Amino acid sequence: MTYSLVLRTKCLLSFIIWGSIFSILALLFGTGYYVYNLQSNWDKDEPQEHNDSTIMAAKVISIILFVLGGLFFVVLVFIRRSIMLAIACVKESARSIGAMPLIVLFPLLQCAGFLAFIVIWGYYAISIASTGDMTTWELPTGSTASVRSWSYNDSLQNMGWFLLFAFFWTGAFIVHIGDIIIAHCVSTWYFTRDKSTIGSSIVPRSMCSMIRYHTGTAAFGSMILAFVQLVRCFISYIQKLARKWDNKAGEALLCCFQCCLLCFQKFLEFISKNAYIQTAIFGTSFCVSTREAFSLILRNAIRMGSIAYVTEIVLIIGRLFISALVVCLGYIYMESEIGNEVVSLAGPCVLILLLAYFISSMFLHLFNIATSTILQCFIADEEMFEGNQRYAEGDLGDFIDKFEEIEKKSIKVGN
Repeated sequence: MTYSLVLRTKCLLSFIIWGSIFSILALLFGTGYYVYNLQSNWDKDEPQEHNDSTIMAAKVISIILFVLGGLFFVVLVFIRRSIMLAIACVKESARSIGAMPLIVLFPLLQCAGFLAFIVIWGYYAISIASTGDMTTWELPTGSTASVRSWSYNDSLQNMGWFLLFAFFWTGAFIVHIGDIIIAHCVSTWYFTRDKSTIGSSIVPRSMCSMIRYHTGTAAFGSMILAFVQLVRCFISYIQKLARKWDNKAGEALLCCFQCCLLCFQKFLEFISKNAYIQTAIFGTSFCVSTREAFSLILRNAIRMGSIAYVTEIVLIIGRLFISALVVCLGYIYMESEIGNEVVSLAGPCVLILLLAYFISSMFLHLFNIATSTILQCFIADEEMFEGNQRYAEGDLGDFIDKFEEIEKKSIKVGN
């Protein structure tokens, strides 16, 4: 909640995002100039300490960096409006989360559900693992030490694969049904004229509505993703056998399959996230939502890319900000309470840092879904309504007003 308030501070988010962008630009040109200056000095050395190929390679690298910097600047000029829209979406998502404080506790409910599932899943996993045939054999070193190994018949192996599939499917389902609920809360907040009427009560209402109507949507999308993950695990198993048989060609081919499947999995995760947002906004099924989400991404590729960049910067800074704040508070508290009783507080502080980073990542996933939902709501608002009928307000409303005025002036000048 504190971080969402920080993001809503005037000009702070814009400074962070544009600062990171111009830092990349400065890094490209600065490194290019440094490498070019370095190869010039190498070329002037008498006698030369570096051969001609090294000097030429440094010169080529400097030219490449200058070209990349120029291309980045040109792209930046063309997508500046999309970046400004992404910044406005992040600010609006912070507003929506601030309007529904109860929503920040929703990841805890997901964790509780996942832990309950893990207990049941672990019981059956241990039961299957302990059902195999155990063989004992002594090490060929002359010692009395013995090693135990387990072997499983085909039936038990099939049970293990099915249990692994159940783990992937249920884990993805818990995350995805949460994404739909969060997206529904945020989209309801966006498409409400009087946003002061939206509070934390929308969270339990959205939970009931989404679980009643869209559980199958989350289950179907999760099953597809779980199937891809299971295939990747099966290929990893075959890779292990290939290494055992010393089959280098097979290892290389399977590695290519793994790479392709990983890319396909990331694609599915991205499409599924946007499809669930479509489901939350329009109430459509998974297949229809996936088609509409894919069409929306194609129509707004630059906006989607900008929102992905801006959101990732916000999430990285958020993890660091929250983790650092928690570590500082923890250190101050431990120093005052037990500072004289321990040799060093470094160990506890490292543990606090790891826990804070993990928990902040879990909660900032909520922020990621909220920002993507605001962008899709804005696009739907832009395509379905005109003028005063639009629901956009705050920074998004200012964004529309500003660029509509610019477009009107451009049309007048053109005429």
